[in-house]
Amino acid sequence: CSVKKNNVVSRNYHGMITHYNFFFNARERVRTGSQSLATSHEDKYDRVLSIFKYGDLNKAKAVFPDMDEAMKKVSIAISRNSMVLKGKKDNKVEERNKWIDDCYLLIGKAQFYKHDFWSSIETFQYISSEYKESEIRPEALLWLCKSYLELGKTLDAEYLLDYLKNDKKFPENLKGDYNAVVAQYHLMKDDTPRAIESLRKASATAVKKDDRARYTFILAQLLQKQDSLQEAFSNYEKVIKMNPIYEMSFNARINRARCYDINSGSGEIVKKELNKMLKDEKNEEYKDQIYYALAGVAQQEKDEALAITLLNQSVRASTSNTSQLAQSYLALGNIFYKRPQYLP
Repeated sequence: CSVKKNNVVSRNYHGMITHYNFFFNARERVRTGSQSLATSHEDKYDRVLSIFKYGDLNKAKAVFPDMDEAMKKVSIAISRNSMVLKGKKDNKVEERNKWIDDCYLLIGKAQFYKHDFWSSIETFQYISSEYKESEIRPEALLWLCKSYLELGKTLDAEYLLDYLKNDKKFPENLKGDYNAVVAQYHLMKDDTPRAIESLRKASATAVKKDDRARYTFILAQLLQKQDSLQEAFSNYEKVIKMNPIYEMSFNARINRARCYDINSGSGEIVKKELNKMLKDEKNEEYKDQIYYALAGVAQQEKDEALAITLLNQSVRASTSNTSQLAQSYLALGNIFYKRPQYLP
């Protein structure tokens, strides 16, 4: 089973060794490390969430051992089992071990998760140029886009995104990720309307439920910022129905309350739900946010006196969430400013 012989036995043997002895274990290390990195990512719900959860370089250092071990495994596989040989029919010299390109893709992802973006760019570019007919090439190009965006190279990313958009063979299972990358690009360009459109597509095409919930939540946040409150309300409801993690579900309910349309007849339902949340023991530390949301409902209903009372309750309930404390004071300040009562 020599790597110098292009026959069925040699190809299958070295393909099997590469897959099960090296690639499989390396892929599990990258998966474990990327999940750990995503878990360590801290979402700040008082601002628009980041589309992806890659953490920063300091957090990435915790996954260096996983990524380094993965790269070591697949590098050994490449050195021992690569079969760059002539074809029997066309005399074309190319890789005959079908798992080698997957090994290179895994190296690029590991470099990316380590925040070594210049190295990941080199790896993904290599895959693109050396494996033009490979099924993984579109995925490598998508990760190349991600690497460019992490370095702020939006022009390079734009070119690749246009190229992938016109690729008729682009895999269906990558379309959700593609649309999310496009949304990230538009947000970096401060083009909120296009980011909204891309997030609509991303939330509809994402494979994983957690990704769909995240993209829908960010979509709702952007719509809320654009004062498209009815559509924002609808998307926050979609997030809640997806049963995401508690923190996201909680914030979707809070934000939805501040988006509700007074003419929709949903005010009583929203208030009832928020008051129920106030009584729930596990929401003790979130009472400031709940009072803030109830104040938003009161403002929608033109009950300014109640809004002031609720905002003051929010201020008094704030313990460690200084961000919410600032928002509540800001809302109070805006009310008094419009009256105008400048000293308060």
